[in-house]
Amino acid sequence: MYKEGEFMELISVIVPVYNVEKYLDECVNSILDQTYSNIEILLIDDGSTDNSPNICDFYEKQDNRVRVIHQQNGGLSLARNIGIEKSQGDFIVFVDSDDYISTDMLEVMINEMKKNIESTSILMCNFVKVDSYGNVIKKNNYNLEKEIIDKVSAIDRLIVSKDINYIVAWGKLYKKEVFDEIRFPLNKQNEDEFVMHKVYFNCDSIICLDKCFYKYRIRDNSIMNSKFSIKQFNKLEALYDRVNFCKKHNLIDLMNKAQQMYIAYFIDFYIKGMETLTIKKSIIRRKKIYLIKQIFYILKNKYINNREKIIIFLFAINYKLYLCVSKYLAKGRKS
Repeated sequence: MYKEGEFMELISVIVPVYNVEKYLDECVNSILDQTYSNIEILLIDDGSTDNSPNICDFYEKQDNRVRVIHQQNGGLSLARNIGIEKSQGDFIVFVDSDDYISTDMLEVMINEMKKNIESTSILMCNFVKVDSYGNVIKKNNYNLEKEIIDKVSAIDRLIVSKDINYIVAWGKLYKKEVFDEIRFPLNKQNEDEFVMHKVYFNCDSIICLDKCFYKYRIRDNSIMNSKFSIKQFNKLEALYDRVNFCKKHNLIDLMNKAQQMYIAYFIDFYIKGMETLTIKKSIIRRKKIYLIKQIFYILKNKYINNREKIIIFLFAINYKLYLCVSKYLAKGRKS
């Protein structure tokens, strides 16, 4: 606990809210009950149609640290962007409104940040998955170790490990200045995939904590658990943007790794799209043009072996031929 008279930096906690009346109390109370008290909570009501707006207004009346902004539905990215612009703190934390956090999360994180305040702009913690009732399902598959890493290492882990800690915006304490020229993309799924590599690049170093402060709720109707749809191709846009970003900043090894990841997801999504009856196949085929344009660069990618390059080339020219060869090779590996 902080002592009376000790200087406390203001932390802005941004909570986008959309139709989460069942979980909102637990989320907001977990923030209000923090052992670190110098906070402002921005509840961005994104056009909710349930009782969420009234719950937000209730907390604003109960505690002067709560500010509520009601807006027409514009999506998670817009709500976060408004939160960034309206925030008054020098530090920012994002909490999704169906999740909640440990009561000592902010105090521990700001104290760790202050130990390296000149060189560190982000501090991330680990998380646990909980069900709709708050019961712990399991810890994150990738458990963070306590360490300080540079921005290139952070982007590398984002690309290669698929560790959700590095992919998502929540579960982190940021210096607000990190977002001076960065905003979340509107009308996109997988919005975090578009921005986190840019956020890390804005930092000299990132602190990782092994503490599981963040409680990530798994819901049956969440975007993460939804059936495959054409909107999930937004992830490919984000991965392709990551390739170009690394190329622009001359991070060649990271660019090659990012391209390899992009290709793997493209083939996976293409197959899922072609097998989904509700998606127009002509749309999926048009998206394939993006991959065909990259064939020349794929042939130069040192992280893709010659066998994989041949398979990718077959995929680019003939989808059915690719499937036949892939099945044949899979049988060969099993025998």
